[in-house]
Amino acid sequence: TVNVSEARGTVWNGSGELAIAQRRTAYYVGQVAWQIQPLWLLVGRLRLNMSAKGDAIDLSGRLSLGITNVRVEELDATFPASNVGHFHAAAGFAQPTGQLRVKSSLFEVQRGALHGEATLDWDGAGSRFFKLERVGDYRLEIKGHGATADLALGTARGDLQLTGQGQ
Repeated sequence: TVNVSEARGTVWNGSGELAIAQRRTAYYVGQVAWQIQPLWLLVGRLRLNMSAKGDAIDLSGRLSLGITNVRVEELDATFPASNVGHFHAAAGFAQPTGQLRVKSSLFEVQRGALHGEATLDWDGAGSRFFKLERVGDYRLEIKGHGATADLALGTARGDLQLTGQGQ
């Protein structure tokens, strides 16, 4: 459940405090702002510029929702790796440390298809549970080509060297 409290402005152009609730736990994200572009509704799309800033995240980008697809443009999001544990049980168990950054100029998800490119950087990767201090900085690159996506994993620096490729 997504909750915006202390909302100011209008549906078309506003801001507020964003919290995400999963199960019985609410997770405060921070200040969020949006600007909906109403002319896109005439072609059956909801398109909005968005930003969020807080201890948990620093995000900016454009989101476009259609009947059969979700499109993200100019995405730049940075957040602590520990935040992933709020939404994925295995990640919560491992208690990841470091910072995650997701960037994409264009990434689109359709039924059975991915288009565009995105990168995920994990700087200062580690795990409190496994008592691993900073083991390295890593990058995952995703390139969508319709029904397939190319994945490439690499080490930017660190003691634990990782490389991998796949689809």
